[in-house]
Amino acid sequence: MSNRKFCLSVLIQGGLGNQMFQYAASKWLSYKIGHEVHLDLSLMRAYRTHDYALDKYIESAPLLDFRINNKILRILYLKIYLTIMRLFGRLIAYDNPSSGPELLLQSLESRRSFVIAGYFQNLAFLSEIKDDLKSLFIPQCEISIADWELINTIRNDPHAVCIHIRRGDYASNMRSHNKHGICPPSYYYSALKSLRRLLDLGSEKQMNLYIFSDEIDSTKDSFVEFSNVVYVSNYERHVVVEHYIMRSFANYIVANSTYSWWAAFLSERPINVMYPVAWFGDKSESPCIFPDAWHGIDCNAQ
Repeated sequence: MSNRKFCLSVLIQGGLGNQMFQYAASKWLSYKIGHEVHLDLSLMRAYRTHDYALDKYIESAPLLDFRINNKILRILYLKIYLTIMRLFGRLIAYDNPSSGPELLLQSLESRRSFVIAGYFQNLAFLSEIKDDLKSLFIPQCEISIADWELINTIRNDPHAVCIHIRRGDYASNMRSHNKHGICPPSYYYSALKSLRRLLDLGSEKQMNLYIFSDEIDSTKDSFVEFSNVVYVSNYERHVVVEHYIMRSFANYIVANSTYSWWAAFLSERPINVMYPVAWFGDKSESPCIFPDAWHGIDCNAQ
């Protein structure tokens, strides 16, 4: 397979966490087939629902990109492009979270030029290249002195806890809300109790909580009983810099979001990671992305 000529690309879509899964899948495929795999930005350029952020997290990546200023023409181009790829059997949808990557390789056997669309949320894509990803995902944008001081404070605090609360389109968009839902306060309180036991502390209030959210102001009523709380997120810091700060912790309570999942996965010292067992609000199958050492928490626990 490595001796054949390929033009292979992975369609980039979604926010930073999803883009990181797609990039990781492209690296895994590149290693397996012995050919460069491109990141196809057609979908992002056409609809622009999310910014392409990987250019601020990796030094370089092979891209398939196009620039059309007119929105209607961008969408028209995308529809024609994907229709042609589909008609000629060159568009592969990888949409089963439980199917392994080897099945994807099998589907490539007879094809020379194609686009793969999917979210690739399976640990099997990552197990062989995790160390490579840690060295590749390094911010390419400036980190302020204040943020470096925050990172060092977190690294030196064994009781620092990264708490991510995902809202955004999960709250404002009905379709996203029905699909994903929002982790309730009971999930975070239950996760804090479990974390307190793991850290062998007498009270949850002995932990130092660092809150990250895409709607940080809406989270402040949830932790009023805790005195050691830092609300980290702000709208001026680049999303990649904030994500890099999140990677500094040893203790995590992640939301049902690939954004905080990646922060815990890439952490140099992940000791305790809490995640919601029900990853999707509509009760659909959870992705195969949770290491055995992580701790699943019932979102409805009290």
